[in-house]
Parts: sequence; C-alpha cells; structure tokens
Amino acid sequence: MAARTNIPVQTVPYQGSLQVSYTAGDATNGMQWTNTNGAVVIYIKNEHTAAIQADVLSSADEFGRTGDETRSIPAGEDGVFGPFLTGIWNPNGGNTGLLDLDLDTNVSVAAILLTMRG
Repeated sequence: MAARTNIPVQTVPYQGSLQVSYTAGDATNGMQWTNTNGAVVIYIKNEHTAAIQADVLSSADEFGRTGDETRSIPAGEDGVFGPFLTGIWNPNGGNTGLLDLDLDTNVSVAAILLTMRG
C-alpha cells in the first residue's frame, strides 16, 4: 500500500471560527492526521450518490479494549467523528490517527483541532 493521504489539521481559534478546507477522500491508500493531543475531530462530507462507510482505526488501550469506530454516512450528508484520545486511537503508539473509507468519489475530509482556551 502506498503512503496514506495526509489530512492537514486546522485549528479553530478559541471563541473564534474557521473557514474549513477539505482534502479529497482516498479509499485506495487510506488517510491519516496528526493526533498529538486528542482534541481533533474528523469532518466528512459525502456528496456521493450512495452511502459511504468510514472507519477510524483504534489500538488496544491499557485495559485491552479494541474496536474501530465505524459509521455509515448517507448520500448527501456529513459525518463528524471524535475527538479521539491518543492512547486509544493512535495505532501502534504513534501520534497519527488513521481513517479508512470504502468510497472516495465526491467525498471530502477535514481534520479540525478544537481549542478550549486562548
């Protein structure tokens, strides 16, 4: 498999707003985002004519829990996932979250960092 497509993390300023930029979905290679503090949400726009499936991959936590977050996003709708704690949602103990899509035509993805204090 080729390298996963990076989803740049965009920051919403404290008590501010953000003009969101999207990255085209990549069902072939998968996608990734930097997840160093567990405050990133993934926003998926499905403008495809069919539902898509999105999977955020997990790793075992200190209690041995595993289980990916899998959701179907209906045609013409959006889905928001997260935020994802680093110890559970960064496979292999890294600082990267992983997203897999089953379709990518007319699908866009954004990673948005939520700031809680200025």
